[in-house]
Amino acid sequence: FTTYQTTDFMKAEIAAVKAVNPDIPVTTNMMGLYDGLCYPDLAEELDIISWDSYPYWHTPNNNIIEAYRESFTHDYIRGLKKQPFLLMECTPSTVNWRPVSKMKKPGMHRLAVLNAIGHGSESGLYFQIRQSRGSAEKMHSAVISHVGTENTRVFREVSMLGADLEKISDKIYGSDNPAKVAIIYDKESKWALNQSQGPRNCGLDYDNLCAQYYKYFWQNGIGVDVLDSRSDFEDYKIVIAPLLYMFHNDIQQKMRKFVECGGILLSTAFSGVVDENDLCFLGEATQEKLSDVLGMWVEETDALFDEEANETSWNQNTYKLKEICEVIHTTTAEVLAVYGKDYYKGAPVITKNTYGVGTAYHIAANCEDALIEDLCRQLVAEAQITGILGDADIPDGIGICYRENETKRYIFIGNFSDEAKCIDFSKSSGNEERAYVNILDDAKIGGKVCLEPYGIVILEI
Repeated sequence: FTTYQTTDFMKAEIAAVKAVNPDIPVTTNMMGLYDGLCYPDLAEELDIISWDSYPYWHTPNNNIIEAYRESFTHDYIRGLKKQPFLLMECTPSTVNWRPVSKMKKPGMHRLAVLNAIGHGSESGLYFQIRQSRGSAEKMHSAVISHVGTENTRVFREVSMLGADLEKISDKIYGSDNPAKVAIIYDKESKWALNQSQGPRNCGLDYDNLCAQYYKYFWQNGIGVDVLDSRSDFEDYKIVIAPLLYMFHNDIQQKMRKFVECGGILLSTAFSGVVDENDLCFLGEATQEKLSDVLGMWVEETDALFDEEANETSWNQNTYKLKEICEVIHTTTAEVLAVYGKDYYKGAPVITKNTYGVGTAYHIAANCEDALIEDLCRQLVAEAQITGILGDADIPDGIGICYRENETKRYIFIGNFSDEAKCIDFSKSSGNEERAYVNILDDAKIGGKVCLEPYGIVILEI
């Protein structure tokens, strides 16, 4: 209801603006993964998508997590219209409203904005140009601080970034972010999940789970579109649907067609539980629950306390399972891994089913990052997708994305860790004969990149 009312009011404002100039593009400031509105509804009425980005950098042991969650959000914003967006607001250093409002360390602001550009932004705009003297945001940083001069670190860093953007704009502006992987992030399903009243009423962090499945692709330079369930998926090779509690927007038919025509689908625990009215599906193996595509059905779902864990072994490794564990029965699916503990020990936990000429995987429990990474690695190999740097070994903390036009490709490699990192991709598959130039300083790269903490390069090939 709130989304409908807000969109209706916005349409009235758009009509007033367009009455004066019908050609002027309209936008509104979105706020990332904000829960108060369903942004895909608003996006249908806008010409350009824009958003205000205020990640929580430099929290202890968390900067890398924040980096891929922020990149996930950029890809969600871009996916609202599948076109470049505007970074409408960011801060050159600190916000004032966090419990602890940490300053951005040297290089972090440049890295954050150029990372946004790499994920599809066409701008890096600020709140605010001059720091206010009073009221609620007087401690919020600005390009010009209370001292009122250019003799500050923040002003110098903003100036340097401005020079970077001026240098690369003719190359980057208007280019695309190609993707063969889609992750479904569905706001209405999340709303319903949060009110499901069981099996766990705490700890099912939908946003974090979606970002966990995103991390492998972010780290390996594989393009991802983050879409909601009203989207079509025929242009993708892999679709991942984490914790998609509610099936609506005819998602079953779209997923069925996607797999039938050769796509690879990964479904996770507690998905397809209810319909668009939040009413539970009935029956064992039914088409409305996608049982025909997944080759299995769910009997019951166990909730684990935070102190508990189950486990499974797969590909000669053992992994922890946590939070929720489904007890499932296969019909046509192949069992890849089983539970190692509790009364459902030996029951399937990872399954694979052939449907049409495609494949549907299901993992029946929430799990640790290592298992998600290994699952995604298998999907990528099966889909014959390679990262933009081939099979190079990418250190933890490095995020990679790319944009391309008709003639050039631009690879953004950023170091979100507080340690120097090096990547040698000169001998990785497909890169042996390539020549790279860092367009930020015109330096030639011989297949090896070393980055200081919060450093970034943009390679042109």
